[in-house]
Amino acid sequence: MTEEQNIYEAQEQHPEQGNRNLVVRALRHFFGGELLVKLGERRVLKWFVVFLLFGILYIYNSYRIEKKSRKIQELQREIKKMQYEYVEMKSKLMNASRQSSLIESLKNEGIKASKVPPRKLKRNSEQ
Repeated sequence: MTEEQNIYEAQEQHPEQGNRNLVVRALRHFFGGELLVKLGERRVLKWFVVFLLFGILYIYNSYRIEKKSRKIQELQREIKKMQYEYVEMKSKLMNASRQSSLIESLKNEGIKASKVPPRKLKRNSEQ
């Protein structure tokens, strides 16, 4: 019997041990160096290079996305800060442009508020 048949028989008798044996065998295959020997074969080497390139591409893409995510969060914080500044400036301007605030600030200049209400001037259209 070959080794594979022995493994299949072991799996049939004890399915849990069969899975464990496969895992142990795969780890021995990987760390024992058999994988490197088989990588010398062209067919396996091509797939190894393809998976390696996909792995590198995946890692690069993950880092790029993380960097963009951090930049977006930073810009969102900056937008919030600017919105708060906008609201603060707008409220200061509203407060400063009220008639009572203008009268108070122009008192030192000698300018007083008029007691006479404004009149509307009309233009004659005869000319």
